[in-house]
Amino acid sequence: MRRIAALAVAATLLSSAASLRPSGSVLGADYVMATVARYAVDQAAGQLLVSVQVAFSNTTPNPPSQLSGFDHVDLAVHVGATALAASDADGRLAVRLIQQDGVTVASVTTRSRVGSGEAADLTLSYRVPDGAPDVHVRPQVVQFPAWGFGTSSSVTIDLPSGLAAQVNGPALTIGSDDGGTHLTSGPIDDPATWVAYVTATVPITYTNASRTVALGSGTVELQVRSWTSDPAWGPATLDLLASGLPLLEKGVGLPYPRLGPLVVVETVAAPGAAGEPLTATAEIQADYSASPFTLLHQLAHVWAGDSLASDRWIREGLASHLAAAAAAQLGEALPYDPAARSSALAADAIPLETWTSSAADDRAREAYGYAASWNAVDQIAAAVGEEGLRQALARIEAGISAYDPATASQPAAPASHPPVDSRRLLDQLAVVSGLDLADLFASTVFPPETAAELEARAAARRALAPLDAAAGDWGRPLPVQEAMAEWRFDDADAAIAEATAWLVPRDGLQAAITRAGLTTPDRLAERWQSDGGGPGARTELAAESAVVTAYQAALDRAAGDRSILERIGLLGGDDPRAVLHEAAEHFEAGDLQAATDAISRAESRMESASLDGMVRSATLLLVGAVMVVLTLRPRRRRRPTDYTAAP
Repeated sequence: MRRIAALAVAATLLSSAASLRPSGSVLGADYVMATVARYAVDQAAGQLLVSVQVAFSNTTPNPPSQLSGFDHVDLAVHVGATALAASDADGRLAVRLIQQDGVTVASVTTRSRVGSGEAADLTLSYRVPDGAPDVHVRPQVVQFPAWGFGTSSSVTIDLPSGLAAQVNGPALTIGSDDGGTHLTSGPIDDPATWVAYVTATVPITYTNASRTVALGSGTVELQVRSWTSDPAWGPATLDLLASGLPLLEKGVGLPYPRLGPLVVVETVAAPGAAGEPLTATAEIQADYSASPFTLLHQLAHVWAGDSLASDRWIREGLASHLAAAAAAQLGEALPYDPAARSSALAADAIPLETWTSSAADDRAREAYGYAASWNAVDQIAAAVGEEGLRQALARIEAGISAYDPATASQPAAPASHPPVDSRRLLDQLAVVSGLDLADLFASTVFPPETAAELEARAAARRALAPLDAAAGDWGRPLPVQEAMAEWRFDDADAAIAEATAWLVPRDGLQAAITRAGLTTPDRLAERWQSDGGGPGARTELAAESAVVTAYQAALDRAAGDRSILERIGLLGGDDPRAVLHEAAEHFEAGDLQAATDAISRAESRMESASLDGMVRSATLLLVGAVMVVLTLRPRRRRRPTDYTAAP
């Protein structure tokens, strides 16, 4: 989170020229200023020594009736510069610190006015103590920005022996002798654009410390690797992070996401590095000079990482918001007020959605991005509440669409989720709060060309209300959910219209189902949820309507009066009403074919009842007649026979 100041202007000569005439003045527009800058590191004293040899020439012609002249030379110096001194060949010169356009400037008064075609040579020197912004001169590490001055320059950097140097920025030639290591730039043609960030360290050995930290979602093995030569950093960082972890977990409302130990390593961060962990198992590289807030910010990235959010401002803003809340509970200071700072940096404002890591070399945009993203998340939390923000993050983590009625505690189905972007975050915040923060996002997050999309979104969201009312507890169909969540509002409008039209015959079908005493099968709602009012849903509606119509007709026929022959025909076989009850069970279970077959059997049974009655009646009459004939037929008498018993 450390940022180098706006150094692009640091090498700009800020000079003025005054007319010798009392009536006015003329600004000197042309000059040549060649400089030789030397930076020397004094580790024992903990300071950086800077000297600048200046050869200044006024090349501005005298205007008509006027004289061109310079009476002071201004050079941009490090914030926190002390012990300023200036001199020329005749002795000391007056010098004072001033602020010009947010830049700290050493203003050296020349011994006499430097007229057109005249020159002045002088030397400026100053010291910058350890702890000044972006300047660290410690036994273990040295870091500072170096730049050239004037219209042409050269830079030499002197480091003590035993330090290994690296440079972020323009290439420097590195050499060494008995006096130490020397870095030289060679000629610098455009000092206004030349800035080198120097880091030099001694050989580093580490000391390890660890602690088991209890969280709501389990325990974490926290390990801190600190420099042996920096004995205070390790224990202090271990205490801070062990206290901060539970506060961050509670603040974000998500379970701890990483596997294995959480390792924090003391290091020298590159200028502008945020130290955001790259993966779920990566070490956190913590800068040796980082403030407690910055360490908590880095720790918050355990949750607010690129697996949660794809847009950088969401990750950084959320990490800062969480870190600020934890810092307040731990009594740690905040680096600045994000609202005031983002307002002060408004000249460098960009739509936060466009703020990417590729902007890291643009110091002004980086400063604005960090402040504005923090301020944006603060504003979001103020609008929806901290609990609302946690609910939105929980829905995102659970993979629930902003247009899905499921809750994070009871998701519709387990789902992996893509990292949330600005559009999906806006929608999720609306779900949990009932508030549409489109105006806030339009003013700080989205580029101006997004205005048309936001208007289309608003119109589509208005169309959802009557659809939701008509659908009832069936909810929104997937085609509508997907189109809305993906901001395909033309598709969403078409899907909403199609779904709304489908619900009219659905209501008619449900009324018919109720009249028939049937129960709506789950498959109708399932087809709605998957297809909305699409072809599949229309086909399903037509099929179920046909079954209900046939069932109602059969039911009415079964309940009607029957002739004697029909009643006779139905004796001893399947009762149509029992068969229709079987059809109703099949329909409720969603087996339309079995229901149709049962209705057909009932209809066939009733259709053949009269003929069956006739056949049965005729059969009964025939049997009866046969029985009568057999009963009335006369018996033949048997004749007597003579019988003589055996003797």
